Amino acid sequence: MDKAHLIIYLAVFASIVSVLITCCLLYLIRDRLSKLFSKNTLLKIKKFLKENVKSIDEPSSSPADYIIDPTYRYMPENIYHNRY
Repeated sequence: MDKAHLIIYLAVFASIVSVLITCCLLYLIRDRLSKLFSKNTLLKIKKFLKENVKSIDEPSSSPADYIIDPTYRYMPENIYHNRY
């Protein structure tokens, strides 16, 4: 293994460790965060997310709609445009 690969592996390892540390710290201070924000504020955030963010579990359209839709079918960004 040369030095370039070692540096890349160490950088990836460091980023993974930093994400894990951040998650652990957020888990440890979750009670303090809930005290900072009133319950009403947290409920408003939850309601906003439920209304405005499409659920991953219940998608309103499938990926196949994008492939078949004539509006997007012939766009060069659509990697499937040569199939139809």
